Amino acid sequence: MKVHIEKNTVQETLVIPLYGRKMCSELYPNLYRDETAVRLDYDLSHLAARAKSTMQRFGFLEVAMRQSDLAWEVRDYLRTHPRAAVVNLGCGLDGTGRASASPRCGTRRQ
Repeated sequence: MKVHIEKNTVQETLVIPLYGRKMCSELYPNLYRDETAVRLDYDLSHLAARAKSTMQRFGFLEVAMRQSDLAWEVRDYLRTHPRAAVVNLGCGLDGTGRASASPRCGTRRQ
């Protein structure tokens, strides 16, 4: 499903972390994989120009690991509090609330 997003809006800002997870998935597929982010079809060419820099690549990893850490914490909490409600405001279109969001990360607890 395609959604129209106006340039320079809050909605576009929320796409940026999704773009970071897409780039992390493409650059480091053995470390991290976000299937939702990989399907991103949105013109962020103004960010792609800087995507080769070391700082940008670090930023991609940072965004991916932040989402991954939050997903682990939420899953752990819900194991002991199965009736809890999870609200993730301003989440940058992450997959925390979906059971299918399980990024690869061999160093995290199971």
